[in-house]
Amino acid sequence: MGDKPIWEQIGSSFIQHYYQLFDNDRTQLGAIYIDASCLTWEGQQFQGKAAIVEKLSSLPFQKIQHSITAQDHQPTPDSCIISMVVGQLKADEDPIMGFHQMFLLKNINDAWVCTNDMFRLALHNFGTHAVSSSLQFLIIFTLLQMVQISYTNKQSLNGGSGRSALLLLRCCA
Repeated sequence: MGDKPIWEQIGSSFIQHYYQLFDNDRTQLGAIYIDASCLTWEGQQFQGKAAIVEKLSSLPFQKIQHSITAQDHQPTPDSCIISMVVGQLKADEDPIMGFHQMFLLKNINDAWVCTNDMFRLALHNFGTHAVSSSLQFLIIFTLLQMVQISYTNKQSLNGGSGRSALLLLRCCA
């Protein structure tokens, strides 16, 4: 780690510490926030150490494990560090899900604290409801079938075979 810039060393150490606390005892996360800290969790905003710890401690799972895929750190002009994390998490018996998290770190009284924290699961939503990939495939397949039937009927009415369009639709499905 000695060959990395200091902000990467600090950011990486913070990330390792944060997820170890989160995975083992979320109630201990209060040590990294201050009363002016802000958290945005899946679009919900919380301000202050107590509100943040309350939110993180009340998440509806007993067991969680994070796996960090990538992390990037940059210094800011006002001597802070911004850290972006991409990874996967497994909560209880739920399937593995991707996530993104951003932290703004500030040195206050010789201690690095998190002043801003933003978290999102890496879900692809249709509207406001998550749709499983198998359901997405079923929807797309059904739509393609409907287009295929519609095109075949139109071609039959016009005297054409519609064969090339059917082959294309079957390849796409």
